[in-house]
Amino acid sequence: KKMMKNLIILLVILPVFCFGQSVPGCYNYVASSPIRATSNSTISGVSIDCGGAATVGINIPAGVHDVHITKCKISNSTTSRGLIYIGSGCYNITIDTCFLQYGWRGINAVGATNNIHIWNNYFYNIIDPNVTATSSDGGGSSVQLNNCNGSSIQVLDNKSYHDVSGAGVGEKFSVFQCN
Repeated sequence: KKMMKNLIILLVILPVFCFGQSVPGCYNYVASSPIRATSNSTISGVSIDCGGAATVGINIPAGVHDVHITKCKISNSTTSRGLIYIGSGCYNITIDTCFLQYGWRGINAVGATNNIHIWNNYFYNIIDPNVTATSSDGGGSSVQLNNCNGSSIQVLDNKSYHDVSGAGVGEKFSVFQCN
């Protein structure tokens, strides 16, 4: 009888943690070192632990296009550039179903252009330690769009959670000087 009760509890709790597999924490990942994306590429199923260093987990350099990042887990970075960085002039970038945790910024797009799609990602404890009650460098955002101009820039169905509070918890989704 006790085993049946535990089984029922497990069946009720498991979907809360996995959200029917919409939370990327429920995938099997392959460990990877930080990645520099190239045009016409797909990055899928990797786990990147930046080890507390000032390192971008996935860097999409200026001018890179047609990149799909999916079902990845990126964590523990102390760079203000973000766990995923999208550079100036990048286009046709899709980031979906990723789990990003413990970074100063989650996804940071600076000067990106057309067809930037950030969908169904899960952000956990994105906090900028340099922010105080009286000063901010714009960090702590799960998604930050900065000077992005173009059509079809979408941030849809993402989830952002914190189990800590403080001045470093920024806006969940920040848009600055974009058209």
